Amino acid sequence: RGGLSRFVFHQSSEFCALYAGAPKSAVHLLVAPARLLAREDLGFGEAALVLRMACYAEHLCAELGAAFPGLRLASGLRLRQGSVRQLHGHIVGLDLAAPRPEDLQRRHFEDFASGPSHLLPLRTLARRLRAGAAVPTGPEAPAPGASGGSQRPFPSPLVCHRCG
Repeated sequence: RGGLSRFVFHQSSEFCALYAGAPKSAVHLLVAPARLLAREDLGFGEAALVLRMACYAEHLCAELGAAFPGLRLASGLRLRQGSVRQLHGHIVGLDLAAPRPEDLQRRHFEDFASGPSHLLPLRTLARRLRAGAAVPTGPEAPAPGASGGSQRPFPSPLVCHRCG
């Protein structure tokens, strides 16, 4: 078989779930359409595809939740764009216990543990696309009247949750 098949966790006729190359948790998958679609090419016409991708990710989260009881999972589009241009979402365990601790940096905690301001749910992205809005490209500003003026979700230094 081809060398890429070892990275495939699951695939359907429309989507695939791949193991992350440098996982940030015990469970870290990338969910993407099977066809090439650059993130910057998303628009109104792709809203239905993104909604189906959200359903696919939710199905995988349910299956993974049964396989890893007690592990909280998050899924969505990471707003801080990395080096991969292909549209993809993340499914990540919120234990953030990376197999290789050197692969986990402050920005990853911010990306995956700060909620929808950094990891936008795919259903929310689909609604935004359907409304004609652009894909957010960075952490969203707090809503008017929201507390907290800091741009960083973790204003104090981060401390390891396992070793202090």
